[in-house]
Amino acid sequence: MKPVYNALLQWIGENGHTPTGIAYEFYYNSPNEVPESDLLTKIILPLE
Repeated sequence: MKPVYNALLQWIGENGHTPTGIAYEFYYNSPNEVPESDLLTKIILPLE
């Protein structure tokens, strides 16, 4: 997930926004149920 957060933070900085510091992750499936390549996670990173 680190590359995803790095990309999000880069976009936020390049577009003049500031994150609140709190991120939410929603997992739509589990590594016990699907292959790693099919894992689906929604990340919400609120901005000030």
